[in-house]
Amino acid sequence: PAGVAGIWYKDPSGSIVKNPLRPFRQDLDSLPFPNWDHWDIERYLKANEGFAGELRLIASRGCPYSCAFCSNAAIRESVPGNFFRLRKPERVIEEVQNNKDKYYGWGMRCVYFTDDIFGLGREHMRQFCSAYIQSGLSTEIAWRCQTRADFITEEWAGLASSAGCRMVSLGVESGDERIRREVYNKRITDRQITEAARILTKYNIMYCINIMVGCPEDSALTIRRSLEMIRETQAPVAIFSLYQPLPKTALAERIWKDKRLSSGAPFSSVISFRWGFESPSIHTKYLTAAQVRKIIFKIRLLRIWVLCMRGFQARGAVFIFDILREVLSLIWHRRPVFHSYSFAALDLRVAFWYFNKKRNIP
Repeated sequence: PAGVAGIWYKDPSGSIVKNPLRPFRQDLDSLPFPNWDHWDIERYLKANEGFAGELRLIASRGCPYSCAFCSNAAIRESVPGNFFRLRKPERVIEEVQNNKDKYYGWGMRCVYFTDDIFGLGREHMRQFCSAYIQSGLSTEIAWRCQTRADFITEEWAGLASSAGCRMVSLGVESGDERIRREVYNKRITDRQITEAARILTKYNIMYCINIMVGCPEDSALTIRRSLEMIRETQAPVAIFSLYQPLPKTALAERIWKDKRLSSGAPFSSVISFRWGFESPSIHTKYLTAAQVRKIIFKIRLLRIWVLCMRGFQARGAVFIFDILREVLSLIWHRRPVFHSYSFAALDLRVAFWYFNKKRNIP
């Protein structure tokens, strides 16, 4: 291990040797494609937590933004080399085509681009969408992605829609603009979010709004504003998660220094890894951890109610059989039935049925 960048090891005397960090690989296009043959691909495509028949790909690495809650900035500052890197559109499409050739017969019908920000750079977005259409994939393999609301323009949505995009996830984080700006350092305005929702709906792209609950400045009022934003934008899907102070992030560092919010204990001793991100690990200036837990529980009950209403409106009595089939599928594939991810998968499919019915999309 001597001289191998990026690892620590013990030498023969037992001393720990810390090699320098390995710089980020800049030429992503030289990397081979992940080989899904190592997976039980048929089972994976059926049991995916999202659209049935969906494979995940990544068209870029990293993120150039510095949101205070996110680990990207901490990683970017720790490791040498350019952090945000893009793959060539042709190489990404080659990977999609390669997987389609291998797994279409197993049920592959969709691609989820899990980039932190997809479509950053107008010219790169134009090239990708144009090449995706020319390859013929736009009519065979739909795709979804996650990006920022301030990226969504008429041109962006028009390109994405024509290339087969069916859903976009937007990291809104809070319905309170002050929380986004001053706490999360995410400088996206209410108007930009509302406009993004309008444009995506216009181009028949379903969208998901992601919200975090329980940041240091959250109160019952700021959380209520998040719920109001979901209603105002008529978001087909809304995912509420609990804020967690990730190590070395700007917001977490502020929390550990604030005796009102934390005892100063390190991250690993505060968060319960057994329950993962299902339980708050801090309280806020205005809410105890128990109050945050109670609020998120009420929000989840509301989501169940909305899920059932939309399910029956979109599917009628068939929705009962959809629920039974989903539960049996989870049991068959040995997946937890009462888990937020299992619920989110069903919520996504119901929202998709409902969105398409409202828009008269076959």
